[in-house]
Amino acid sequence: MRRVLPASRATEAEEDVTGMTGLKLADDLRTLALDLKNFLVKYHRVTDIQGPTPLSDNWRNWEIYFVHRGLRRHYFYHVQRQDPIATMYQALRADTNGELLVRIPSERQDALLENTIYYPAH
Repeated sequence: MRRVLPASRATEAEEDVTGMTGLKLADDLRTLALDLKNFLVKYHRVTDIQGPTPLSDNWRNWEIYFVHRGLRRHYFYHVQRQDPIATMYQALRADTNGELLVRIPSERQDALLENTIYYPAH
C-alpha cells in the first residue's frame, strides 16, 4: 500500500518505495539525448554521427561526435538539475544551436572541436 505524503517529501518517498525515480530520470535523459541527436540530423544536417554515448549510468552526462560543415565536433552534455523534460530539451537545443555557430580558427582543418554544454547553463 502506498503512503501519501506532503508534496515536498513525495519524490523522496516514491524513490524509496519504488526505486523507480532514478530509473525514470535516466530513461528521460536518454530520450532527451536521442531527441537532440535527431534534432542535429534533421535541422543541421550533421553527418558521421556517433552517439549519444552515456558517460554515467544515470545519463546525466553523455557525448556525441559528428561532422558539421566539414568540421569534426565532439559535444559533452552535463545535466546538473532535473526540470521538466521539455524545459531541459529547449535549453539544451538552444545551447547546441549557439555552439554550432561558433567557429574556432584552427591550424588544421581536420582538428576535433570540443564543446561542453551544461544544463542549467553556467
